[in-house]
Amino acid sequence: MKKSSYLFIFGRTPQLSTVELLQFFPAATPVCDRVALVSETDTAPERLMEVLGGTVKIARVRGSIPVLEAPEFLQFLPA
Repeated sequence: MKKSSYLFIFGRTPQLSTVELLQFFPAATPVCDRVALVSETDTAPERLMEVLGGTVKIARVRGSIPVLEAPEFLQFLPA
């Protein structure tokens, strides 16, 4: 499986969810109170949802843009 980066979105107890995620991915980076980034993992997100009780959603990172404006944002939406 190809390595990908993922955003983990936490539920009601984000502090506990962050600690839980760090047990699996010590290099995870908190993005904000309820979101953390895991870079370059080959673990399937479906498998992670089975073991991470505090994570409610996982999103694959498709890229980044410096400024959130329509032309740059549109490239990441499905055609």
